[in-house]
Amino acid sequence: MKFKLVALVLVICLFANLSVAVFAVNIVETFGILKYEYPEFIQKIKTGGATEADLASFLTDLQTDMNKTTVTKENFNRTLGTSLKSVITYRTHRPVMNALLTSFSKEIAQFMETQVIPDALLPLYTTMKSAIFDEKPPKQALVYKYELVLADSANFKLNYSQAAIDYMNNALNQAKLVLNNKDATKLEIEQAIALFDTQITAFATMKSFGGQIIFDDLGDVPWAIDAIKTLVAKHVVDGMGDYKFAPNNLVTREQFVKLLVAAFTSVDANAQCTFSDVKPGAWYYPYIATAQKIGLTKGFDDGTFGVSQTITRQDMTVLLNRASQYFKMTLPQKKEAITFVDAEQVSEYAKDAILAMQTAGIVNGMGDNKFAPQSSATRAMAAKMIYELYSILKEEK
Repeated sequence: MKFKLVALVLVICLFANLSVAVFAVNIVETFGILKYEYPEFIQKIKTGGATEADLASFLTDLQTDMNKTTVTKENFNRTLGTSLKSVITYRTHRPVMNALLTSFSKEIAQFMETQVIPDALLPLYTTMKSAIFDEKPPKQALVYKYELVLADSANFKLNYSQAAIDYMNNALNQAKLVLNNKDATKLEIEQAIALFDTQITAFATMKSFGGQIIFDDLGDVPWAIDAIKTLVAKHVVDGMGDYKFAPNNLVTREQFVKLLVAAFTSVDANAQCTFSDVKPGAWYYPYIATAQKIGLTKGFDDGTFGVSQTITRQDMTVLLNRASQYFKMTLPQKKEAITFVDAEQVSEYAKDAILAMQTAGIVNGMGDNKFAPQSSATRAMAAKMIYELYSILKEEK
């Protein structure tokens, strides 16, 4: 074993003397390239008793040790050799050292006779050299993005919409195909990287907002941005695809009831709906049935719910007020009561609800001291109002 250790050190020294002109190299990313381009090398290390984590840890410490010196193309070989000799003797890296001695004993013996590094020990050097000189399309960037996203995939699946998950899975699958193909063209690599770059650009600030999708059409509704982000993160509301939320789209009555149920309770599978225009099997049936059962919606006098009709601002306010009563919320008195100039347009059944929601700071006017009770509500308005009421319930819990 002592003889083999000496031979291993000599191999490392020879690595340090090979002619390589480079400015720097990210050895941690090199592990990723080894993993996908030279799986047989990784397997031999594992057969020798070391794990991928052991090898990754070894390469990380190797890079850290090299970074103690300003690495240039003039001192790279010497720095690499010095760091290899230092790090391989760390007690924590004994599994890697033993794996090299165990799995490559014949190759080490061969080196002692020929002073030529055997092919089996060349993957690390070859990978570094190809990345440095671009002798084959470099894969460091793709490896880095792939490993980064893969490591966070569990969190991604918990916090993101299904559309975003599908997009990410597509990027991962395309990257894996390229990484496993030693003959991948530069174009194929660039296309795989582009998928990740598009995703990373689109979702760059997700985590700072709790995992929600970032939309690019919220510039006109700055007052609703926080509400939209929060509700998307909690899977209460979804985007419209292609990074659009469509904040100014109008909300139908069934859509708003779904949002209300999703935000404050859960669907009651046993609930029955009696509205004549709400048919079993429709996507909105369980939401409206649940809302009717707990008294959030009562429909119209003719026995209909009003499917496909846009919801008015006053009706949205009434439903929010009923939700606050059903969940026994204590509404704060944040604002003085306002007498809107269009108060005569408010239906009698909605007056108390508007007063309660307005003084609690959940709904506001539309400018010019108007409430616009008969105007249709937008997606941004709905998100904002539900968010404000949800915040009160959250504080009480």
